[in-house]
Amino acid sequence: GNSALSKAGSGDVLSGILASLIGQGMKPFDAATAAVRIHGLAGEIAGKKLGLRTPLARDIIDAIHEAIAMYEKAMR
Repeated sequence: GNSALSKAGSGDVLSGILASLIGQGMKPFDAATAAVRIHGLAGEIAGKKLGLRTPLARDIIDAIHEAIAMYEKAMR
C-alpha cells in the first residue's frame, strides 16, 4: 500500500473486499490477510495511475480487478 489509501472511504473499500471474500467461503483470517494485500495492491495501482494525492475510494475500487489478478498470480 501507499498514501493513496489515506483517503475517506478507503477503509470501507477494505471492509467490502473482506466481506466479499468471507461471503465466498474463505476462513476469516485468510480472508483478512488476502483483503489487506488486495487493498494494498489496488492502492498501489491507483497511485501509479493518478499520483499518490489524488486517488479517491472509487479509484481504488476501479483497480481491484487488477489487484486480484496480481494477487492470484502471486499465489500460484
